[in-house]
Amino acid sequence: RVPEDGGPQYALLLTQNGGGFAARWDAQGNRTTGFTADPAADAPAMAFHLRDLETGEHFSLTPGADVSGRAEHKVRFGQEGYAVFEAVGVEARLKASMTAFVPPDSPSAFLVFDVENLGSGPRRLDLTGLVDLALGEAPRQANRSVVVSRDPETGTLLARNPDGKFPEASAFFAAVVGRPSSYGTDRAGLLGVGGDLGEPAALSRPELDGSPASQGNPMAALRLPILDLREHGDTARVVLVLGQGKDREEAL
Repeated sequence: RVPEDGGPQYALLLTQNGGGFAARWDAQGNRTTGFTADPAADAPAMAFHLRDLETGEHFSLTPGADVSGRAEHKVRFGQEGYAVFEAVGVEARLKASMTAFVPPDSPSAFLVFDVENLGSGPRRLDLTGLVDLALGEAPRQANRSVVVSRDPETGTLLARNPDGKFPEASAFFAAVVGRPSSYGTDRAGLLGVGGDLGEPAALSRPELDGSPASQGNPMAALRLPILDLREHGDTARVVLVLGQGKDREEAL
């Protein structure tokens, strides 16, 4: 049961490749994201891809999901509890970073994305964030009880597991800086046949279709346009949050 005071803050554990997990209240039995018990695989539970809308080229901001090898990566961890993933797409003429941290006593992790235009002309981009939901025990599991919905006013994706340890709790994935142009929850549609977080089928489509999960075991995905990079040196910022509230009200 969720503690009366809401319990401890959110927890986000990230590896150098971008693997790891997020959780609240119970790091074993109530992980927000999927998790692999194989340390050699270090498979990511989240992926964030930057895509050029003119060429269709894309690269991941974390090394573990960059199967294309189109970016050069640097990772650093701060003693204050933050992680910074830097990616430079040499051919794409883009520099991007993701800074991840959990504020004190917060029910959510903040994911701050900064993008810089290294080219000489205007750029039209989008950022696609995909989260492999678990809301249950580790390691990674096919949890067909998870239900995902979308709040129409805020665009927040909400997920709950009525068969889990905290059935009233609501996980959330949302944008607080930037506005999503589309969203998705259907794993089969987002990843494609034999696809994964490193090379999802969603990156070949103009927008995410928002259709419900057709085979259970849903995901949470948001796509946000980045259109303000008009010349060399221009920068843009997008901020996403991932967390879990004790109920829908706290999640929103």
